[in-house]
Amino acid sequence: MKKQFIFPALLMSLAASAQKSPAIVQGVFNKSKATAVSLYEVKDGERTEFAKTNLSDGKSFAFQLPSAKAGYYYLATDPKRGGIRIYLAPGTKLTLQVTDTGYQVTSGSAENKLLYQWEALRAPVRAMSKSFYNDNPKYRSLADTSTWKSFFPALEAMMPVAETFRKKINSPNKAFNDLLRFTIDADMQHMAISFLLQPRSAHPAKADYPAFYQRINPSNLFQTTKIYSLGEGQDAIGSYPTFRMLMGNTPPDKDKFLDWSLEQLANDTLKGDLVARNLSGSRTFEDVLQKLDSYGHYLKTEGQLAAKEQVMEKLVKYQKGAPGLNFDLEDINGKKVSLKSLAGKLVVVDVWATWCGPCKAEIPHLKQLTEEMKGKDVVFVSISTDKEADKDKWKQFVAEKELEGVQLYDPAGKSVITYYKIPGIPRFMVFDKKGNIVSVDAPRPSTPDLKKMIEGLL
Repeated sequence: MKKQFIFPALLMSLAASAQKSPAIVQGVFNKSKATAVSLYEVKDGERTEFAKTNLSDGKSFAFQLPSAKAGYYYLATDPKRGGIRIYLAPGTKLTLQVTDTGYQVTSGSAENKLLYQWEALRAPVRAMSKSFYNDNPKYRSLADTSTWKSFFPALEAMMPVAETFRKKINSPNKAFNDLLRFTIDADMQHMAISFLLQPRSAHPAKADYPAFYQRINPSNLFQTTKIYSLGEGQDAIGSYPTFRMLMGNTPPDKDKFLDWSLEQLANDTLKGDLVARNLSGSRTFEDVLQKLDSYGHYLKTEGQLAAKEQVMEKLVKYQKGAPGLNFDLEDINGKKVSLKSLAGKLVVVDVWATWCGPCKAEIPHLKQLTEEMKGKDVVFVSISTDKEADKDKWKQFVAEKELEGVQLYDPAGKSVITYYKIPGIPRFMVFDKKGNIVSVDAPRPSTPDLKKMIEGLL
């Protein structure tokens, strides 16, 4: 009989494969208007589409996740509206029967059976709290017609039900038990707050609020980033400051509103979400720069940084004829100079620094070009991007080299380098007499092309 040898590396591979059994969710998605269904994973408190599948003639569907991260996922036809919250982990096998009026767990884990019980218990209150969450015709009238006179009693009746269910959570998965208890607290709070923030035909007085509202405080949900485990997490974070206003915590003037909002949260990472949300409402790049200067240190997560880049990209326009950034920087004497203040002249900008060898190599050529253009409607502006600690070094360099033109200082390039996303210096840019872009990546003075460009515009 031949002996079979299994090498240690193969054993390790087999063990790893066993540990990473795929998660499978399947079943029938028998919603009347659905032709496809998506599976959403949760990232930083938001739903992100993981996969999408068209439904078969029998409305069946299946998703397989080779390396599922333990946590909540959502099945839905819309990333924000309604949807079914499920729990997946490596090895989870879940079968669902979904209809217009709800869903059933045909077979599944202890976690999903418990989660289903909670979702069924809260369904009517959820529908009443925010009509946009409701994709169930069974609760349509509740979502469309509820007022505080019907919602507050339903919320109060739900409180002991939630507490009783909370105490019965005892699956073999301790981590899930903790997550579901947190979820119940988060759902109850979010449903209560969401109701207050929706347009209604009648609004309650403070005296009509159930005692539950008085117990809501930032330490309940916003002490850590655990709220990120919920697909409604970002919605909860964004709505909390507004809720504090409704409870009588009057914010300061408009220009201090963001500061006040940040004070309402107990966790710095969550504060970054509010900053990112606020940035998305900015209308000018200058406004973005100002906010980043004050609050940029809160932006830490991948999603927050991506949101910042998206906002900046939306506001930045590099094409010819687009308005140039109206920089407003100090000159060598401390006087402010802006692009608008130079209107009526062609503006040639040199972005440089005293530590930059290639920048200094262009200086003789720039001096010669400046001399050749004297008496013409063109102004040469040199913007130093030296760091703040080297400001005096920049002043000394300008004096020693007898640099002409308008000498401006932009500490570490916070304005121009950030706005134009300049990867390296020197960078030359040209703006027409109205301050519009001619080129944000113009030729260098050491070539004849820059002079030709200038002469063609005069």
